[in-house]
Amino acid sequence: MNTRPRDWHYWVIALGIIVALFAVTVTAALVVRPTTSRTSTPAGAAYTRDEFRSLVVGKTPDEVRAAVGSPDSTSDTEGGVFWYYKNHTRDPANGTADRTQVVFRGGVVSAVNFR
Repeated sequence: MNTRPRDWHYWVIALGIIVALFAVTVTAALVVRPTTSRTSTPAGAAYTRDEFRSLVVGKTPDEVRAAVGSPDSTSDTEGGVFWYYKNHTRDPANGTADRTQVVFRGGVVSAVNFR
């Protein structure tokens, strides 16, 4: 092979350009990549009733917040503590968004009701 000793730096520059283009492409793909958010569903309802129920039943208030977010409203009565979520679940019969009631008794979720 008849290469001159000083030609190696052209290969180093070419390799550097290829690595830089790869890094820019990967970074752009990660930055521009759309994220899927549970609250961005078309009907506004993020979970099926079964999904929501499985995420919260038996959980403490902190665990519920971590799993599905803060409630839209709350009430504290002798019958228990109630948290209400709007548009977090959907009715399986017609696909419309529900109002979900989470019932705490003994410090954990004991029931989930949908309207």
